[in-house]
Amino acid sequence: MEKSWEISGAAADWTMTVSIVGLGGADLPQPDFDGLVEHFRTVIDLAEALWQLRQVG
Repeated sequence: MEKSWEISGAAADWTMTVSIVGLGGADLPQPDFDGLVEHFRTVIDLAEALWQLRQVG
């Protein structure tokens, strides 16, 4: 399974891709990506804010 998220920002276009490979045929439940995506957005918000601050001086 592979899933990607994209966020367009002022400093860059950000992409996160998560790949999950099978574990020897184990029947695992579908992952819940909501928390991971929330952290990704937080990291991008902070990186974009830092970039904007550096542009000011």
